[in-house]
Amino acid sequence: MEISHLGYRIQAGSIHFSRAVYALNWFVMAPSLIYISSDLNLQLIQLGVITTGFYVGLAAFQLIGGILASRVGNAYIAILGLAILGVSTVFSGLSYSLLTLLTSRIFAGIGAALFFSPGIGALSNIVPADRFGTHVGIYNGAFNIGAGVGIFGWSILDKMFGWRPSLIFAGALAVALAVENILALRGIREERSVTRDIPRKIVSVMKKPHIWILSIAGLSSIIGETLIGQFFVYYAENVVHIASFTAGLMAGISMVIGIAGGIIGGRQIQKVKHKARAFLLTMLIGGVFIAMIPVTYNIVLLMLILIVEGILVVAGFSVLYTMVSMEIADRSMVSFSLSLTNFIQMGFSIVLPVVFTSLAYFLNYSYAWLIAGIVAMATSGLIYIGRRMNALSSFFPGPQRSKL
Repeated sequence: MEISHLGYRIQAGSIHFSRAVYALNWFVMAPSLIYISSDLNLQLIQLGVITTGFYVGLAAFQLIGGILASRVGNAYIAILGLAILGVSTVFSGLSYSLLTLLTSRIFAGIGAALFFSPGIGALSNIVPADRFGTHVGIYNGAFNIGAGVGIFGWSILDKMFGWRPSLIFAGALAVALAVENILALRGIREERSVTRDIPRKIVSVMKKPHIWILSIAGLSSIIGETLIGQFFVYYAENVVHIASFTAGLMAGISMVIGIAGGIIGGRQIQKVKHKARAFLLTMLIGGVFIAMIPVTYNIVLLMLILIVEGILVVAGFSVLYTMVSMEIADRSMVSFSLSLTNFIQMGFSIVLPVVFTSLAYFLNYSYAWLIAGIVAMATSGLIYIGRRMNALSSFFPGPQRSKL
């Protein structure tokens, strides 16, 4: 691996910081929903549609981002994605109708899709191989720090300055950081695929069963991240009757504390023998804690539930991304393999906000949280099916592979 004159730590730090600002722009809408619903006269289901718009853009361009990164280079596509995300968030703050706000969030999702897996791909080209798992954990932890700052910090900014200036400021931060990345990431070695080889390599990656099985089995993390990050503040304000500041603080702490899970998950998964079992346990317990959210209105108990869930969510993502990338021998296709992983999960996330808000609207929030938790637990069981198919044999100790 060729390390530029800036040193891999500075370059990796730039990517991690970009990941935090990227997450900030992802979740910055959460504390704004209560103000947006009032200003634009929107109902709960319409807020779910706006949130879904982001995931539509995110899912639609996941694979495209991975393909472009394998041909053009990870750093270039990641920087482009961060810039698009920032500009789109600025336009979100300038929106005055459901249609324009929805459109801007779709483009924000497109920008986010172009940043995520190329960002990890760039890390794989920068950091030493034996530290990659740790940096994947930091990368995911940085996401949660940014998400926490976006949810809690912007709940304060929204109240002080209004949701429009706050969104514009968040978008401007992302654009500024994209410019910084251009300078910081100069000179890194990029693993690129020859154009004529890309279709063959794409098909090869898409045929790998471990990617599909782990992605679906890992839905617990995406469910927890999406619902807590996007809807907990609104739920806490309107159902539990918690003040906006406190609700934002609770969700923010849940996100920020997740960095512990990211670092632990990324480091430990490279050491443990029973990788698939560790992954299953993380997903299963995460689903249990999602289902526990409506059980109590006590702030302290709710906070404890959110803290544990926050740690499990990021640990789950770190384990998932590390396990997926471990099986990819061609490093130029790491970005695409992770794009495929995210694409599979985002396909579920597209419908998740609308389904959740519809359940809350037509039934109640208790059923919505409970059903989400049950789905998270049920999908984690796919690990057992994968083992029966010998699709995950490399993640179990040799002598135990024939057993359930």
